Amino acid sequence: MAAEEHVLVESALAAASALIGTSLTVVGEPFAGGDRSVVVRARRSDTDETVVLKSYDVARTGEGWARETAALTALTGLSTGTPALIAATALPPLVVMEDLGDGDSVATALLAADPANAGQAVVDWAEALADLHAATWNDVGRFETTLRNLGGPRPPNPRAMSDVLTDGVERLRRAAHPLGIKVDQQVTDEIVAVAARLDSEVQVLSPFDACPDNNVRTATGLRLIDFEGATVAHPAWDVAYLRVPWPSCWCAWLVPEAVAERAQQAWQERLRAAVARRGVEPDWSAMGAAIEVAALVWCVVTVGWFLPGALDDRRTGGDGLQSPLQRSVVLHRLGLIADSVAADLGASRRLARRLAAALPFDRHSHQLPMAPAFRTRPRCS
Repeated sequence: MAAEEHVLVESALAAASALIGTSLTVVGEPFAGGDRSVVVRARRSDTDETVVLKSYDVARTGEGWARETAALTALTGLSTGTPALIAATALPPLVVMEDLGDGDSVATALLAADPANAGQAVVDWAEALADLHAATWNDVGRFETTLRNLGGPRPPNPRAMSDVLTDGVERLRRAAHPLGIKVDQQVTDEIVAVAARLDSEVQVLSPFDACPDNNVRTATGLRLIDFEGATVAHPAWDVAYLRVPWPSCWCAWLVPEAVAERAQQAWQERLRAAVARRGVEPDWSAMGAAIEVAALVWCVVTVGWFLPGALDDRRTGGDGLQSPLQRSVVLHRLGLIADSVAADLGASRRLARRLAAALPFDRHSHQLPMAPAFRTRPRCS
């Protein structure tokens, strides 16, 4: 454990122990993850049970503590599979939550050698999203109220998707400039229009960053974790992760079309059964169209995120992570946009074609590979 990480853990441990009224002792090393927060398992002295303690670096996570605390609070008592919130405090920013154990994730399944297990993991992920969407279908008031109450004098926007998308286009504008490509205001306008249209159709609580490593597969099913980016959004933004695929993630490998189809169908069937009990029948044709356009918008926005790294020949993951080249990710997503026929993304389609032509690497020599679990392996002779 690095010195800075150790200080953060010790401070959080003392605060959490005082918060729940019993001493906590760290078990093992911090969980692997990014540098935005430190997550550790700790043992309670009163019950000998373990909990998970998450401490946030405010300089890096910004609104992360408030969003995650509000989401876990709003989901308390609902059948979503998200970890139960035990306690939370703003000073220092931390949450104490249920320990879901040491199960693998969709990401570890995608990197392993078992295609059947990987395919089932993706389906499990889709069904967990369906549970979350069903539990909050057009019922997001508790999250919004809790977030505002936690946010102080300038609370986070509970409906942040439009802000995220416009910021992504601005990043794309800056990244494309050195290549001599201008990103017209029309691109921003049409993406904002798509977001506004979807927002008017249906709203759920979205984790925003439903990446393959933000979950734990347990004996009772896959459980979604990491709600630092939680926001009110149309469910299509989450389901579209299957189609890009995995727009905000380091493990942005392709998955077979049959796997994506199976997972999306599993999401639809599970969601339909859950909301039918409340007398709701979504417009599935409109939902399918929303998922298609959301996937394309994710492509536009995340090209802005990955283009600088693509030009520097970096991979999507950090040191030690098996991940695709950012060049392959960017070219794949530009290709999806350029080949699309979406009437409401004409400016984005034209931009994608110009940008792909301007890139100093060849599209055909940087095709995005399948996730390792789905690659054809030679038979032993």
